[in-house]
Amino acid sequence: MPSIASTLFGLVALSLSSSAAVLPRQTGGGTRTLFTAADFDFINNQPIAASGGAFYIGVPTNAPCTLPAPQCEQYSNQTAILIDSLSSSAGMYSSVPSRVYVAENGVFSFTEPGQVNTIPDGAYTSPFDGEGGVLHFGGGNFGGWIACPLFTPGQLPYQVLGRVSSMGAVCADAIDIAITTQEADSIGAYEYI
Repeated sequence: MPSIASTLFGLVALSLSSSAAVLPRQTGGGTRTLFTAADFDFINNQPIAASGGAFYIGVPTNAPCTLPAPQCEQYSNQTAILIDSLSSSAGMYSSVPSRVYVAENGVFSFTEPGQVNTIPDGAYTSPFDGEGGVLHFGGGNFGGWIACPLFTPGQLPYQVLGRVSSMGAVCADAIDIAITTQEADSIGAYEYI
């Protein structure tokens, strides 16, 4: 199994070679589902899910639909974010919008449905981009993505955090991860809570 460093090096190399006119350069925007890339099999290539205002690995997406049943059939229960390559911001891909950010304590988070301008003080909202199939973030002297166990180290579930200068101490059993992206194959959820 390749290490996270070799996986990222390969993705960067692919991205650089793609920009050399052989393949079209990706803009980094669009609707994306998120997955982990890590050196540990139990957490590698796992979907990242939105639940309770944060992002997790090994927790189901919390995306209820409050419309009448026939209208809800068009929505999925898959976590998808919309990366705006012009503003370098990200939001939840849903009918009731939410905004994505990294909290002052490092928690990879999103606002309550419909509250796109209710960002906590000290949170970092940009720049996000998904260029090269990897979710990049640049706020708060960003030092990479990590995952912290919610219960037992080495067993899911884990919470996703960004290493930012304001976060303070990191959990003792943190795992360095990359967040890879794939084009979303559905119209997203009605809302994420």
